[in-house]
Amino acid sequence: MASDFPLTPFSQLANNTTIVAVCSFLGIAEFLIYMPTFPLLIFCLSLIYRTSILHQNLKFILLSQFCVIFLYNLVRSWHLGGNLFVYRNIFWYPPNIVLAAGFWSILFCNIVGHVMMVERMLATLFVAKYEKNKGLSFTIIWLFIAIILCTTLSYHQIYVLNSLFFDSIFMFSIVAFVMMTSFIEIFGIILLMKFNKKLFVAQNAEMVNDAHQLTVRYQLTENIRTGRQLAPNFICHFIGVLVTFVFITNNCLQLFTKPEYLAFIIQSVVFIHSINHFMLPIAIIRFHPILNQRAQLSLGRRRSRTASSSSSLHLVHPHTHTLNNFVLMIPSNLSNPSRLLPTLAFLVGHPHTGRANLSSAKVVESRRAHSIIIIIHSTMHNLVDYEIDPSRRWHRNLVIAMNANQHSSRPLHRSTEIKRKKNFIKCITNKLNCTIFTLLFTVILISTVSHTTRAQNKDGAPTLVHPGIISRVSQQGLNLLAEYLRTRVQRFMRFSAFQYNFNVGVPNNNIEIGIRSLDTAYFDSGAFHSRFSIVVPSKELIWSGSDFRASINSLVQLRSLDRRDSQPLLNANVPLKLERVRVELILGPSVNQDGHLRTDVRQCRIVSGELLYDNLIREAGNFTTLVPLIHQITLARLSEMFCPVFVAELGPVISNRLLNTPLSTALFDHYFLNYGLTNGIMYQPSMSIENRTTMDPGGGGGILLFHRGNVFGILRQGKTRINDFRLPILPKPMVPSSSGSVAKRMVVFQLSNYTLSSLFFWMDQYRKFDYEISKTTVKDKEIAAYLKTECGPKEICAGTLFPALAQNFPNGLVSIKSRTLTYPTILIERNRINVLVESRIDAFANYSEHNRRFLTATMRAKLQLQNTTFVNYVFSAELSIDTFDITNVVSLVDGIDAGSIEFLVNALNELIIADDMRHKLKEGVRLPVLLDFEQFGSGEVRLEEGAMLLGADLCFDELCKRPVSAELSKLSRESGNAMSSMDMDANYYDSV
Repeated sequence: MASDFPLTPFSQLANNTTIVAVCSFLGIAEFLIYMPTFPLLIFCLSLIYRTSILHQNLKFILLSQFCVIFLYNLVRSWHLGGNLFVYRNIFWYPPNIVLAAGFWSILFCNIVGHVMMVERMLATLFVAKYEKNKGLSFTIIWLFIAIILCTTLSYHQIYVLNSLFFDSIFMFSIVAFVMMTSFIEIFGIILLMKFNKKLFVAQNAEMVNDAHQLTVRYQLTENIRTGRQLAPNFICHFIGVLVTFVFITNNCLQLFTKPEYLAFIIQSVVFIHSINHFMLPIAIIRFHPILNQRAQLSLGRRRSRTASSSSSLHLVHPHTHTLNNFVLMIPSNLSNPSRLLPTLAFLVGHPHTGRANLSSAKVVESRRAHSIIIIIHSTMHNLVDYEIDPSRRWHRNLVIAMNANQHSSRPLHRSTEIKRKKNFIKCITNKLNCTIFTLLFTVILISTVSHTTRAQNKDGAPTLVHPGIISRVSQQGLNLLAEYLRTRVQRFMRFSAFQYNFNVGVPNNNIEIGIRSLDTAYFDSGAFHSRFSIVVPSKELIWSGSDFRASINSLVQLRSLDRRDSQPLLNANVPLKLERVRVELILGPSVNQDGHLRTDVRQCRIVSGELLYDNLIREAGNFTTLVPLIHQITLARLSEMFCPVFVAELGPVISNRLLNTPLSTALFDHYFLNYGLTNGIMYQPSMSIENRTTMDPGGGGGILLFHRGNVFGILRQGKTRINDFRLPILPKPMVPSSSGSVAKRMVVFQLSNYTLSSLFFWMDQYRKFDYEISKTTVKDKEIAAYLKTECGPKEICAGTLFPALAQNFPNGLVSIKSRTLTYPTILIERNRINVLVESRIDAFANYSEHNRRFLTATMRAKLQLQNTTFVNYVFSAELSIDTFDITNVVSLVDGIDAGSIEFLVNALNELIIADDMRHKLKEGVRLPVLLDFEQFGSGEVRLEEGAMLLGADLCFDELCKRPVSAELSKLSRESGNAMSSMDMDANYYDSV
């Protein structure tokens, strides 16, 4: 199973450090891009909302696009913030609502691109009356369609397994079509812009000044401006679809199949999307002349211009509210000023500001100003919304001097100009300081969150994700492992030599001291004690072997440093007596790079002890003065003598027996259980070690692990299999229970309804609660005979029970189909577990090559989990239908009502459904092996409000030879497991 289904999720892809580093870099870069994108989007929203130059339809499209981009950036920022600064894992799988919101935003932005193209086509086709059309029908229609499509597709993509949108070929076809359409739209917007330019040139050639033609020319001008503005938008839209097409193509052609490469591709796609979203608002403003000018005015970047400039045109109004004429001053060296009249007529004939009457326009000479004055009589009443396109050559230098309190144009004073420049510099300085402050605040906030997260992880505090399973190895379980390690020490001290060999030079005496072990003469197994302890200050799990007493025959040699190859000066064979030696192994349970929970030895140390070379003084002869030095050197090398032996002999045993489990496992059929930890391992204090004080001196401590506990499925995309963690439910807060007899067991599991709910959710996704009872599905011929609408006088069938069936559907066959309307709901109550299933029942009659539905009803059934057992880390139960209710009966046959359906369901339950329900959880839910020993006695299952407690005691060797109940033996045979240790299964520890 491990070879076919890669159980390592994206959140544990640590095998390829290069991929992880690159993805982390892309994630940080994406997060930094979002920081300036937020104020930029807010500025663009404000600018587009306040402008009146854009048509109402286009204005709402742009506002909707920027709002959805803001939503996407907000969701991605929250996701990346959690990945980078809370969970410290770039591959952390976010909640389903986050995935749904992000996918919904991407779909909406893709749809907006096509809607924008349709709007521009309408503006070109109906150029004569499009400006006057201010209705909301177009906006309501496209917005309704976009919301329905996005919601439907995102729901199927996130929450529905095996939908049509998971098929690679289908998705490839959709994205390829969208990409081709997006590519064509780039050329389409360019062609529309050129077509509008041709129409505009034709309109100017006619030189017609009536109101209708002025409106057409204005709309053509706006089409040209908008086409120039939206061209970058369509390019960004095409790039977004293109990167998605690359991802779908990889899934279809299987170019990269490893999960880490797929994760890299996904991170690259969202990174390119972030760049697109950053460039899009800049392009929208940059390439629209009016929005660009307003943006510069809003940012304080427009230069002050004086009214006395001879190179500018000044439009001055003599009245505040009612304007009867305009005075236009142009340079006197301009030849043929009458050519400006059509242009001026178009300018002042703006549909937003009124219509101009140029019939009484006059051209006069201004002697004092050396300029020409054009006086235009007009009926305009409002000039506030007057817009100017500075990119047009014929009024590039046009400046509107509009001062409600002045009746003439006066040049600006030199001091006023200097003051404005100073204000401009001051504004820029304030904005720069604000930007620096924002960046510093962001850095400080990120550092604070990161530091807090590290502190929480270090202290074992719970994270934002609530666990679905809480497991516990009690102090009694640790004592069992300690006893097993004591027997292992006795074994290797009895059958293998306690080996050590070292040489130490003493330059002052010109002597080299060599000590080597020979064999073990004596070991006091009765005095040796073994135990596990948890220390509060350092939160360490420590195994200690105390009162180690042994006598080891050793060879002590003295050699001269000058003549090492010569015969030793002293060659004494003496016993080394060890008294009250205490060995400590510091253990570190952790998750390795393969996503596997293991307990490794991190440190070995000798805390205390005494030693004596017996008869060494007598054997030393002339070297008796060196005996204290030999004892001192041996005492200093005591760790080197003991630790290699204890680590080599006990380290693998601890690693295999304690907290050695993969973080996911296959259950049955298509389901897998996630053992991933929501936070660090928590230690409950137990005993004290010498002067190190601990809480709970009574020995009630243990090791707590908080598992995610969600059942997940595996999606197949060609040859690639990707873990699917999507669930419509979230785990609720759960506090470890310490009361009752179950809590006193050696291993304890506490399950909320989240684990069973996720299991039943995936079972419902694979239609395990849907039934079809027909001639083809029922194997029993006697039961299949009941489905006939007509039968003999001595036979019983559906026609005899319901005569109306025989009348309406002669010689037919009845088929009944039941499908769930939603996923089952799990309710764990005291002493029982209820499963609520809501289904729809459809009854069909197949006669004369016709299949006709004659009944529809809704059934709400309450199931119960009975005969719950916990054996060898497997929780098993039987499902049975407790009660059911039939409602919403719609029958086309007289005589068939809710009572008839209840009778029929009862009969089907007794014949077919009950047996199938009983075996749905036969293989059970396998929980992580925390302490790998044989189970002793029957496991205990206790049901509380909202939680289920499972507990078991363990044993080994002689401790297991005590009588075991007949019930436990029966359960062991049914589970197909002979209650043996997982340590004997060579493939178990490799199934990651």
